[in-house]
Amino acid sequence: MLTLCLAVSAHAASPDEPLFNLPLEGVHAFYPGDDPAFASVAFDDGDWPTLLVPGKWSESGVSVSTYVGWYRIRFVAPDDLPAGKLALELGLISWGDETYFNGELIGGEGFFSRTSPQLRSYAPSIYRAYPIPVGLLKPGQENVIAVRVGRHFNEGGFVGGPVQITDREPALERAEQNRNQAAAVQWVLFGIDIAALIFIGAAYFGGVRGALFWSFCAMWATHFAFIFTNSQLTYELGLQSLMVSWVGILLLGVSLYLFYDFYTRALGWGRFFPMTVLATLCALIPPIVFVVRWADWPHSLSFALDLAFQATTTSTMLWSFFCAVVAWRGGVRHAWPLAMSGLVLVVAWMAVALFASTDAVLQWGGIGVEVGAKLILLGAGVSLGIHFLDQSKRLARARESVLSAQTEERGRIARDIHDNAGQSLAAINLKLQSLQAKQARGDTVDAGDLEDALSFASVASRDLRDMSHDLAPAMTADEPLEVLLRDHAQRLGEITGTQIDVVSDGPPELGPQAKDHVYRIIQEALRNAVSHGNADRIEIVLSRQGGGLKVSIQDNGSGFDEDAAMQSDGFGLTSIRERTDLVSGRVTIEAKSGEGSVVEVFVPVG
Repeated sequence: MLTLCLAVSAHAASPDEPLFNLPLEGVHAFYPGDDPAFASVAFDDGDWPTLLVPGKWSESGVSVSTYVGWYRIRFVAPDDLPAGKLALELGLISWGDETYFNGELIGGEGFFSRTSPQLRSYAPSIYRAYPIPVGLLKPGQENVIAVRVGRHFNEGGFVGGPVQITDREPALERAEQNRNQAAAVQWVLFGIDIAALIFIGAAYFGGVRGALFWSFCAMWATHFAFIFTNSQLTYELGLQSLMVSWVGILLLGVSLYLFYDFYTRALGWGRFFPMTVLATLCALIPPIVFVVRWADWPHSLSFALDLAFQATTTSTMLWSFFCAVVAWRGGVRHAWPLAMSGLVLVVAWMAVALFASTDAVLQWGGIGVEVGAKLILLGAGVSLGIHFLDQSKRLARARESVLSAQTEERGRIARDIHDNAGQSLAAINLKLQSLQAKQARGDTVDAGDLEDALSFASVASRDLRDMSHDLAPAMTADEPLEVLLRDHAQRLGEITGTQIDVVSDGPPELGPQAKDHVYRIIQEALRNAVSHGNADRIEIVLSRQGGGLKVSIQDNGSGFDEDAAMQSDGFGLTSIRERTDLVSGRVTIEAKSGEGSVVEVFVPVG
C-alpha cells in the first residue's frame, strides 16, 4: 500500500509544461548567519560570498556550525510579464525557510517565528511554492528574493529544485500533490497505530496483564503521541507550538528508552548498566537539544548533541537487536519478531545517519525511520502475542495436571502419615491396650510403660507438627521467602542430618502466590536431594537477575537419571515444572548418576 501511494503520487506529480517560466537557478549571495535586516530590499549584500542554488550545504563547504543562513537572489524581471497570477517555486529545502519577496514575507515552512531559530518538524519533505501577491513583482526592475534557511541534523540548503517564477496554478498543484503524497504515507502509519491499539484492547479484555503488557502499552502510547505531535496533520493545522514540539521530542526520547525496556523484559535479559546509561541518554538528549536551539546557543553545541544522540540511539538499537538474535538462537520463540523488526530499524536509522545528504534520505529519511519504528511496534506486538499464547498453553497444560499433582501429593501425605505419625499412634494404641490388660488382671502398671506411651505421643505430635508446617501455604506467612527457607532448612537438617545452607544477596520480593509456588518448588528439590540423592550437603542460592528472582539448589548427592525420574512419581519433577509454568518462569534440571544435581529456577517479578 505504501509503495502504491508513492508510485501514484510520483506519476501524478508530472505536470504539463508551464506557460510562463523565469528560471532563478544559479550562483547567488549567501551569508551563514541570522539577522532580520537581511530581508530588506535596501540591505547591501555586495560583500557576501556566493552559493549554488539549488545546492546542499554539505556539498558547498558550509560549516557544520552554521544553523541558519540567508540567500539573496537578485534578478531583473522582463517587461512583458504575463497578466496571470504567478508563484515562486523553490522545490525542497532542508529544513525550514522564510521567504521574502521585495521585503515582504510571502511564505515559509518550518520556523516557529521570525525570531526563533527553533524548527518545526515535518518541514523538509514539504514542497515549497508560494503565491506572489499581485503588484509585488516589478517588471523591468531589479527584484530581491531573500530566503532564510535553517538546517537540521547534517544537511541544509536548497536540496531540490526547480527554483523559478512560474504560473501559480501548476506550481501550487505540484505542492499540493507533494502534500497529499506525504499525507497518504502518514495515514498508512496511523493505520498501524490504530491496529496496535485494537490489539491492546483485545489483549486487555482477553485478560492479558503483567509488566510486559504494560511496557508495550507505554511504548505504543509514547510512540503514537510523538508521531502525532510531529505529523503533517498537526503541522498543517498549526498545532505545533514550541511547547507541543518540545513535548513531542521528549516523547521521542522516552519512547526509545521504553523500546529498550521492552526488549530487556521480553527477552528476560538483565539490564546491562552501560546500555541502560545509553538508553537514558537517548531519552534526555532530544529535549536538551530543543532547549539549546530555543535559547539560540552556539550551533556547534547543538550539532555535537545531535551526533551524540545518533551514536547513543544506534548503540542502543544494535544492542537490543543483538539480544534478540541471541535469545532467538537460544530457543526464546517470541524473540524472532523483535530480531527482524529491530534489524529493519537499525538499517533505516544507520542509512539516515550515513547518507543524510542524499536526495532520497532528505525527502524520505524521516518517514523511513518512522516506518522502521512502526515495524518495531508491530514486532513487539507479535512478540507479545506469541509470548502470551505460549504462556496460556503452558498454563493450560499445568491446570490439566493439577488433579494428578493433587492426587500425587495426597498419596505422599498419606504415606508420610502412615510411616511416621501413624506408626507412633499405633505404638501408643498397643501400649495403652497393654496397660488396660494389666489393670484388668490387677497387675501393677509400671511407670516405664506410661513413659513409653508419652514418648510415642511426643514423637507423633512432633511428626504432625512438622507435616502441618510443611503443608502450610507460604503465601499466608508474613516473613520473606528467605526467612521461610532458612527455617525449613534448619528443621529438615535436624531431622535428616543434612547440612543445608541458604545464601541470599537481597532478591526481589515475590507476590503471595508466586512465593508459595517457589517455596514448594524448593521443598520438592530438597526432598529429592535428601530422599533419592542421599545428599549430606545442599546449597540454596537466591539472587536478583534480569528483573526477576533466580533460585539455584545444588547438592552433592548421588544424583539420578533425569529421563527415568520423569517417569517416576516419587521424584516430583513434574510438579516442579508445573509450578514453574504457573509463575511464567523457567526451570533447568541438571543431574547425573553419582554426580549430584542442580535445579535452577527463574521467576519474573513485576
